[in-house]
Amino acid sequence: MLRIAPYGFGEDQDVPNWYRATVGAETGIKQRWRTDPENPLYAEVFGEFIKAIADRYDGHPDLDSVDMSFIGYWGEGGDCEQLSENTMQRLTDAYIDNFKKMPLMALLTDDPRHHEYIKAKSNKVGYRADCLGDMGGFSENWSHMYVAYPESITEHGLTDAWKTGPVSFEVCWVVQHWLNKGWDIDYIIDQSLKWHISSFNAKSSPIPEQWQPNVERWLKKMGYRFAIRRVMYSEQVHAGGTLHIKSWWENLGVAPIYYRYPLAFRLKGDRNSYILKAKSDITKWLPGDIIFTEDLALPQNAAEGNYMLQTAIIGRFDDNPAIKLANSERDSDGWYDIGTVAVKQ
Repeated sequence: MLRIAPYGFGEDQDVPNWYRATVGAETGIKQRWRTDPENPLYAEVFGEFIKAIADRYDGHPDLDSVDMSFIGYWGEGGDCEQLSENTMQRLTDAYIDNFKKMPLMALLTDDPRHHEYIKAKSNKVGYRADCLGDMGGFSENWSHMYVAYPESITEHGLTDAWKTGPVSFEVCWVVQHWLNKGWDIDYIIDQSLKWHISSFNAKSSPIPEQWQPNVERWLKKMGYRFAIRRVMYSEQVHAGGTLHIKSWWENLGVAPIYYRYPLAFRLKGDRNSYILKAKSDITKWLPGDIIFTEDLALPQNAAEGNYMLQTAIIGRFDDNPAIKLANSERDSDGWYDIGTVAVKQ
């Protein structure tokens, strides 16, 4: 997950030296800004930088998603409500217009105008937030878990954003701090699942030992978790013919997958193997049941013999299994056995 932060908090975390030399010392800067984004040069050069990053890395296999940051300490959107419409839109456009292949996320607590503009441009943007778990650590009368997050998700119109864009939360303090404060981890987990969390940043901090089972439960629900339940298929098929598949899958998680990995079936024989790719778009597999039906074409030169029918969700750049299923019938190659098929000439 990638975020480009324009600057940090301390004086040694200012904007780049060349930019500071260009704009010089600035006055009247908002509390959580180190430079004035209303200077037209800011949107121009930051936007050019984001475009350059996208030109090089959009769709890169080592990147999962990109955080749409552009102002505030560490890019966390401080004083976003002070931005003019024009500046906010130019900075947002730099991401949406240039990142076409990978999911984007906006900061949940950004100004509502930002979310409205994003929704008008794209339905592929999810959101992230910085303080999951806060149950009153800043105030007795206000917290992220009881006030900020439920209100922002609802009032910003993001209740269904998870269906097409990822939801990611960062821990508030660290998980050990939750335990020290006596907060209810199961409440925190269940609220995050209700909001359809796909990933959690624990700041590389350890999970308290007594909470390991709670977190294991969390991990089995977070994001997507695909299981294949039943398959009906042609037990005999001719070379050049079609293999009829009807299967029942289940997404046991709380969110879809956001990249379109191919669903594939393999006929594995003693000497020959054939990979048959389905047309199903697994990014549409929301939590719950999925019924998949398709006729898969066999090669004309498929060799006669008995084969093991297997399935896997394979890579976007190769034919190797990429996504583990919540099933146990996984062979050493990462494929899941279904049953036998006889291929005839």
